[in-house]
Amino acid sequence: MRERAVLLVRLGAIVLFLCAWLPSMSWAGGWYLMVAPPKDSKSEHKPDLSWPLKRWDQRESFDSARACEARRMRELASHAALVAAASVAPNEPFDDALIDATEQYLLGGDSSKIPARLLGPIARAVLDFKPGYLCIASDDPRLK
Repeated sequence: MRERAVLLVRLGAIVLFLCAWLPSMSWAGGWYLMVAPPKDSKSEHKPDLSWPLKRWDQRESFDSARACEARRMRELASHAALVAAASVAPNEPFDDALIDATEQYLLGGDSSKIPARLLGPIARAVLDFKPGYLCIASDDPRLK
């Protein structure tokens, strides 16, 4: 009787371990940073969200959703800052400080490091481009 109880406890421990371990294995496949293609208009570079996800540009692959999200924010900040700077001051140099400030702004931080004349255009660019940057699990059925 005692041996049976010990066997049941061991079996229960194995089942609990597998229940905790197997779901995490489904996420081990990785993540993709997907970027929507731009609309055809030369004056409008907004993403064309009508394309199926499998036709979007796969920029990078990642081992974790966190790493993908960090890169997504950086790419979005870079693109929004570039678009805003080009629309407001096309001959002004574009630098990493503006990208860093925009990334911090996107993450809910302080916007005081963004020049006032660029804050509005950056906010508009983020609203326009954010839907076109997605982190997608590599096993997402929309990629097939």
